[in-house]
Amino acid sequence: MRSFRTRHCAMPLTNRIGTVSPAKSLRPVRGDQSMWRQRGSGRRVDSRDGFSSSYSARVISMPYIHADRVRSAAAGSWRSLLTGVGIPALILDGRNHPCPKCGGRDRFAAFADFDRRGAVHCRRCFTRGCSPPPGDGIQTMRWWLGLSFGDAIKQLADSLGICDEGGPGNSIDGTPVAPRSTSTLPYRRPAADAVDIDRMTQFAKEAHRRLTGLVLRRLAESLGVTCDALRSLRVGLTSDGRCSTWPMRDASWRVIGVRLATLPWGQADAAKWSYPRSHSGLFLARGMRIRRRLFVTEGASDTASAIGMGLSAVGRPNCASSSEMLFQFIDQQRPQRVTVVADHDPPGLEGASRLVAALRRRSIDADFLVPPLYLMDLRAWCNSGADRDAVYLAPTRTIRLGPVQTSFQFLNDETSFV
Repeated sequence: MRSFRTRHCAMPLTNRIGTVSPAKSLRPVRGDQSMWRQRGSGRRVDSRDGFSSSYSARVISMPYIHADRVRSAAAGSWRSLLTGVGIPALILDGRNHPCPKCGGRDRFAAFADFDRRGAVHCRRCFTRGCSPPPGDGIQTMRWWLGLSFGDAIKQLADSLGICDEGGPGNSIDGTPVAPRSTSTLPYRRPAADAVDIDRMTQFAKEAHRRLTGLVLRRLAESLGVTCDALRSLRVGLTSDGRCSTWPMRDASWRVIGVRLATLPWGQADAAKWSYPRSHSGLFLARGMRIRRRLFVTEGASDTASAIGMGLSAVGRPNCASSSEMLFQFIDQQRPQRVTVVADHDPPGLEGASRLVAALRRRSIDADFLVPPLYLMDLRAWCNSGADRDAVYLAPTRTIRLGPVQTSFQFLNDETSFV
């Protein structure tokens, strides 16, 4: 970025609400430090009121997220966050394993405090001296997906349901405010492009054609779901016949990623990961009708259970992912009520509470329910004999937000404005 120099400091060519890409540099007009002259043209720009019509500039508004806020919100949820982007869960047990990125035999391991920090390392491709170096879950995300620091912060914030903070140096309407910490970084949201969407769609379509007959019935019986639910989710089978495929879609039902899971009868330990270059999305049934009440489930198999019970359901890959995409989907479908079905564990309860709070801040009638004490998730609840009426009539919980200030009073005046 080009810069111009005053007598005492150097300032980047930015305004209060974004980044400016000028054709030429500026210099201050003598006698008025709020006016800047474009070199070579004689045109003047007022830094207090904006830019003159004769000065060509491009203003980009970018949201901001504090990195420490992301680290604090992700503590305890790194396992679900990182498995959600494709790191196999089986290699995050603290023991030595082959590196999922560069291979080898036993060069990869997760640190002892992995759930709190999300730190892993590989002695070949992710160690001291590498770029990025290992350190925490943000660095792990950068290493695994090849993201910049800002893009990793944005993707994690989306998964955790963290909203932007308005950006340093300006409020919602662009008026100057006190500057923020330097660790508040700009980011650009990574999105699936047309090539990725076509690639994922083709992969999911070919896999769906393979899952027929005996294998389809066996998978449905193993998971305790219906064959129709698997068909509506377009579940498929990989070419080697070892894994099931679960398409992930955006709010417009486009396939932006595919989740892979080992078949229940294939290995003793189940594993889940994402197809290369997948983007985290939603599990949506084709031809789904949104009734008055929409249920949000955690995981692909729970979504299949909900669909088999006759519920209007949308699934997330885990309890802390695809929040922004879910908001877009709800804004489009406009259900009267949203109920989040939480897994019966601390991360599931925390993720459901955070999602409900975010929905209620958007003026959406939202609550969450938890399966009975002896059951882990909705699929186990369904397999124990629960039906659609049992889920509809189950007691729910909600999140009470703090009071909203509606009046303002000046310290030197008794007048109150409402």
